[in-house]
Formats: sequence, structure tokens, C-alpha cells
Amino acid sequence: MRADEAPAPDATFRRGSGAVAVEIAIGKFNLLCLLNDKCAGLPERRIPQPGEKPLVGIDLKKKLSGTPLSLQVELGSAEVDIGSLLTLQAGDVIRLDSTVDRPLTLTGPEGRKVLSGYLGKQDGNMAIEVVALK
Repeated sequence: MRADEAPAPDATFRRGSGAVAVEIAIGKFNLLCLLNDKCAGLPERRIPQPGEKPLVGIDLKKKLSGTPLSLQVELGSAEVDIGSLLTLQAGDVIRLDSTVDRPLTLTGPEGRKVLSGYLGKQDGNMAIEVVALK
């Protein structure tokens, strides 16, 4: 099919249609949404007239920057039989399957790997020194 024979694009994709394209990128994950007036149940949009103010963009990173997010850190795992577990006392040691020179994994919501880091201390508190993901 030649370009001059191509069908006209859907009205949703035309400039001034009232549709909003939103792209959200968090780390290596991207989400692209195209919202039109039918998605929101709004009446049909009219094409903006010359001289009308366009919609003002928002800084999504700034808007989301204050949103709290819980991260979980997995130090390692251990296999202990129930008899040993019942006899544990303060001061006993359980050996984990990880070593101190291996970066720890920090996971966010839904168990997705967010970043890696090394266990440490800062101002008397346990801390994670963040390293880049591979």
C-alpha cells in the first residue's frame, strides 16, 4: 500500500483530539498509556482553538518523589531442623547461605529486584550501600 493510500489515522491519534499520552518509566520498566475521552467517560472533546492555553505538563518525577516505598532486603537463608530451632538460645548462631562480600538484593513491591547493595552501618544504624544493577 502506498503512503497516499493509507487510511486516515484514528481520531484519537490526531493532534488536538483531547487524548493524553502518558509514559511512566521506573528503572528499566516503561508503561505507555493512551487515554482518550471515552476512557474517562467524558463528553466528546473539541479541537482547541488558536490562542487557547495548552495543558500544562507536570514533572512526574517531582510529583512522585515524596511517595514512600517499602524495600525488603534479603540477607540470605538457612535450613534448620525443628528440633534445633526449638532449642535456640540468645547468642546461638545460624549460618546463612550467603557471604559478606556478595551484594544483597533489595526488592520493591511485588518482589521485583530494585537494586543491590552491601550491608553496613551509618550513624549507629544498619544501612545498605547502594551499587548499580548489572
